[in-house]
Amino acid sequence: MNTHNQLTQTLPTKKDKAIAQKARELAEQKAAQEATKAAKDFVFKTLGSMRMPLSKDATKRVHSFLSGQGHGYKKIKQGVFRWFNCRKYQEAIINSPYHYNLDGTQAEPVRQVQKNHAQVVLRQINIRNRAKALNN
Repeated sequence: MNTHNQLTQTLPTKKDKAIAQKARELAEQKAAQEATKAAKDFVFKTLGSMRMPLSKDATKRVHSFLSGQGHGYKKIKQGVFRWFNCRKYQEAIINSPYHYNLDGTQAEPVRQVQKNHAQVVLRQINIRNRAKALNN
């Protein structure tokens, strides 16, 4: 009987199992967030020096090029999306007369509709930044 009591005391309870499961889930979420941040940082570091709007063909090639650099396609896609929606890129669209290929050659002209959209995105970025500043 004494060994039975010792055995039941060492077995994990439902609460212990739930706590362990939650800890595993949190660890997985943290790892996924770190992978997303690493991919975003990689994208921004790689594309950060390119202060020019990219052609449609170039944007497709960016995904495949960057995915082959050790990060998953989905994470790279998220990083590229963030890059294309950041202030620097939107300002480049507004200020540049042309889109460019990855090798720096001129591609198609930037249309007025694209410049107008970039201005809308910049306004949204400004609103988000003001809201963050007020909340901090």
